[in-house]
Amino acid sequence: DMIGVDNSEEMLEIALDKKIRSGHDILYLLQDMREFELYGTVRAVVSVCDSVNYITEPEELLTVFRLVNNYLDPGGVFIFDFNTEYKYREILGEQTIAEDRGECSFIWDNCYYGEERINEYDLTLFIRDGEASSQGEELALQEVFLAMEHPEHAAILWNGKEIQYQDEGFYVDESIKKCRLPELKEGINELIVTIPFGRKTNVEWMYLLGAFGCRAEGREGIITALPERIVYGNIVEQNLAFYGGNLEYTTHVETAENGNLFLEISHYHGALMDIWLNGESKGALFMAPYRKNLGYVKKGRHEIRIRLYGNRINSFGAVHNANISEPWYGPNLWRTEGNKWSYEYQLFETGILVSPVWWIEKEPSL
Repeated sequence: DMIGVDNSEEMLEIALDKKIRSGHDILYLLQDMREFELYGTVRAVVSVCDSVNYITEPEELLTVFRLVNNYLDPGGVFIFDFNTEYKYREILGEQTIAEDRGECSFIWDNCYYGEERINEYDLTLFIRDGEASSQGEELALQEVFLAMEHPEHAAILWNGKEIQYQDEGFYVDESIKKCRLPELKEGINELIVTIPFGRKTNVEWMYLLGAFGCRAEGREGIITALPERIVYGNIVEQNLAFYGGNLEYTTHVETAENGNLFLEISHYHGALMDIWLNGESKGALFMAPYRKNLGYVKKGRHEIRIRLYGNRINSFGAVHNANISEPWYGPNLWRTEGNKWSYEYQLFETGILVSPVWWIEKEPSL
């Protein structure tokens, strides 16, 4: 016999549907793990997907453990998994993770508060319809967001449908509010935004956000499928033309001997880099000659993970400024006139542009 417990009616509805199709005899209960009740004892209790991390108060966690112990047979086992503080602080941290998995894509925004030791995340799912293509230039998504200042004062028309603004949080800055839009369809989509305009009105940029990539061709930005992976080189040329977040690169190296492993990353465009060797943090890399001693390693295979903290020059910068030697950035770089202005996008190289170099140095023998 098997019993399933969940605090979400929607999740239990999905589970019941799968139960009917599978023919398994499973009892499902709508309960909170902090107060669950069973009809007798069981041989094992299993909790997965880091569920215990959602219990943030020590007394409540102890209550859960006591309830589990109460309903376990003598010699029964409690199997559970959880994320550690190290993972939240060093791996998830302030990361934005986006993946395209064929039938489904997602954007996962993390925010870790060190003092409170609390990790918050915002997970947005995009489910493709049956006609959508997962490759190429034509892409359909069930959900996208418009980000702009003062959407509450704007009239928004998306593919002929009037959109009522509802607060969906903000993008980067609290003044840039997000508004949910219906399906992004294949082919041409039309967005019309009407705003009150007067002598003191400043027309600011607007952003279309979602689990997609974007390629810049001349003066056009073309929505594409989200890249499945990135490679060393300019990410602007990898369908991430306007991306302004962080990037993570994972490289495996095979050392033929023991010694100190050195890493050099001399050609990159970003803020700074954090380095991990086999899951252990080795600190930041941001100063010339852009080399770091990762410490002593034994002969064999090792994993190097590099997090490049991006900048938002291609997201918020003067991407129509044709003067690459411009010494000063100010309002004039956004003027749609003069020989500095270009309707074609003038984007900056971003990412780790050249493959990192590594080598082994043996410690001198005494």
